[in-house]
Amino acid sequence: MELVKEATTGIARARRFSLTLPVRYRTMGSEHWNQGKTENVSCTGMLIRAGERMDVNQEVEVVLVLEVDVVGEVSPEVLCLGHVVRKLDPVPTSPFAKLAVRIQDYHFPGEVTLASA
Repeated sequence: MELVKEATTGIARARRFSLTLPVRYRTMGSEHWNQGKTENVSCTGMLIRAGERMDVNQEVEVVLVLEVDVVGEVSPEVLCLGHVVRKLDPVPTSPFAKLAVRIQDYHFPGEVTLASA
């Protein structure tokens, strides 16, 4: 994992990549999916522009859609399991709520794992 120091705090954090990717997210075990988009992604989490708010420490499932620019290819999806570590309410300059989600585990749906092989 590549760590970088934040200029304002000097704290080392995972490097973030500014990526705007579509996501679906929900409370762990819920049937209803909410729509959102990432603002940034790192190996430890993501910041989501969210349509629906969630509470800090809420366990969530996030399906991240990796966009592929190859004709005829289906964009792969990654199922991420984690929890909300921070939430930001809408402000006049941004009408969207934001959720910072720490990723605890992930997998590509349909992939064969060694345990099941």
